[in-house]
Amino acid sequence: MLALDDPIAIVGGGASGLVSIKALQSEGFTNIALFERRQDLGGVWLFDGDETSTPDGERFPSPMYDRLVGNIWYRLLELESHKFPDGTPEFPDRRQMQQYLLDYANEVRPLTHTHTNVVSASKEGDEWIVQLQDTRDRGRSDTETADNDASQRKVTERRFKALILACGLYDNPDTPNIPGLAELERQYPDVVTHSKWYRDPTEFAGKRLLVVGNGPSGIDIAAQAADYAQTPIYRPIHGPAEHACLPDDRIIDTKPVDHFDPATRTAVLTDGTRIDDIDRIIISTGYRHNFPFLSSLNSSAEPLITDGARVHNLYKHIFYRPDPTLAFVGLLIAAIPFPVSEAQALTLARVWSGRLVLPGNAAMRADEEERLVVWGDTYKFHKMRYPQDADYGDDLRAWCEEASPKKAQEKLPVKWTDERRLWRRQNLEMKMNQLRKAREQHKHAFE
Repeated sequence: MLALDDPIAIVGGGASGLVSIKALQSEGFTNIALFERRQDLGGVWLFDGDETSTPDGERFPSPMYDRLVGNIWYRLLELESHKFPDGTPEFPDRRQMQQYLLDYANEVRPLTHTHTNVVSASKEGDEWIVQLQDTRDRGRSDTETADNDASQRKVTERRFKALILACGLYDNPDTPNIPGLAELERQYPDVVTHSKWYRDPTEFAGKRLLVVGNGPSGIDIAAQAADYAQTPIYRPIHGPAEHACLPDDRIIDTKPVDHFDPATRTAVLTDGTRIDDIDRIIISTGYRHNFPFLSSLNSSAEPLITDGARVHNLYKHIFYRPDPTLAFVGLLIAAIPFPVSEAQALTLARVWSGRLVLPGNAAMRADEEERLVVWGDTYKFHKMRYPQDADYGDDLRAWCEEASPKKAQEKLPVKWTDERRLWRRQNLEMKMNQLRKAREQHKHAFE
């Protein structure tokens, strides 16, 4: 249990970090600081533009690409306390999503610190020692070298009683271990890239493409590139797409890649098919969790990260079981993100204030192990499609309603009513219809 004036740090200025500020405020906490290492708030929706189309650890680019349109109906996304403006399309584009979050952030701006990277966080007694680095600070002491790199920037230290990680999943691209891929990338570094670095389809003009994966980015990249690249575009997959994906004669879904022949830039598929002379290979196979600033925990007996497929030792995907003053908001994938993240933040705020009490260590461990039995020790551990996301949100709401003593005004997670659940079920077909309309408009534009 924390005092309401205890200092609390939030890492990450996207939607999950912003809802965490407001959830803590609604519970009465008054000493909150959010740290965002990029130039502004908005998280993954903050577009970098062409200047970060290649990996650059100092600028911390997001995987956002210019022509992205969301996959979730805005009525499902929007927070009850902050509506999308009139005239918002069913599926907002990246600009509209970014503006929505910036508008939502206006009243909490004074609590946020952009251009501030968390380089280390460790526990000392009952305090979190957080080391911060200004990503713009090029200052040097007399004893430092003149090398103009990030490792030489000044580091400051602050102490907090609790720490929320709301920094998302998009730092550490996951590259499949396909024989020959690493050697091909070594020989042809411009051929292999991850979807994280994709910005605009014109970069593929006249190129022969292989897009590995059919998640949201793999679907989008192939569809957008088809107007510019050599066709057909080949897309090795392991199963049907779970996201909206229109058939396209210019895109061929194939069997998975068995191995690559680096000498000829050839992909050999599991059925023996050969795809020769590939100009570009776009790896669209997602990301792995990685919190390098928590290295002391990752090397402990109860680590957060092992292979990066999931985060370990968590209760309800929120609380680090050995020390619940460390919490996570926004880890889930495939769920409706904003309202589910808000539900997590409202729950942890009540626990930290003492109005809710966590179960014992054995019960929290059992909760994690029960989910492992069903979903395995893989990325699916944090994956919640419908109805799992709706049920999870309602479970957190019900738990929040148990908080005691009651407050005169209780801010509760969104309730997954029958209407909202219907919207969730209809979302995929709505997105398919939006894609069909966009295709027709695109077709007529070129007639």
